[in-house]
Amino acid sequence: MSDSSILPPARLNPEAELARDALSTPLLSRAARLARWAGPDTRVDAGGGLVDEQLPAAAAELGLTGDDAAADASEAWRAAVDAGLVDVVDEEEGTVTAGDALAALTAGAPQDVLEVWLAALESVLADASVPDLGGLVDAIADGEGSGSSTSTRWTGTPTPRPTSWTGYWGTCTC
Repeated sequence: MSDSSILPPARLNPEAELARDALSTPLLSRAARLARWAGPDTRVDAGGGLVDEQLPAAAAELGLTGDDAAADASEAWRAAVDAGLVDVVDEEEGTVTAGDALAALTAGAPQDVLEVWLAALESVLADASVPDLGGLVDAIADGEGSGSSTSTRWTGTPTPRPTSWTGYWGTCTC
């Protein structure tokens, strides 16, 4: 006897509710705050990341404290750049301006907000899928593990990963 029950389709909330929820997620709200904070004195490196000297001010703007404040501010800035909330105007001088996506968050339709949120999500997922080669090299140099260019097996201490993205992206109410 087989169980042939069919799961009902998932029903998403209306776009306006989803857009409101997207705006309240920590990463997108932080990225938007940094995009509004950025001005003519904001400087970025060749990759579009905030220069180290500006990370403490960015963290303070977000109300972040502690050991991870600069890293969290840097991640929010990276999401702002990748989602189009901030545009790098001159790579050589490292100057930025507000991106078109910032206006979409404040004056756009719910679909526009969701597109910006999706761009930020894709950015974070892409960054998360890139291995931390610097950490691997440091661990091998410190004698904490071994590996080779022909081996896919790592024998060092694994890096802990988040067990839940709920607090990071908000709560899904599908």
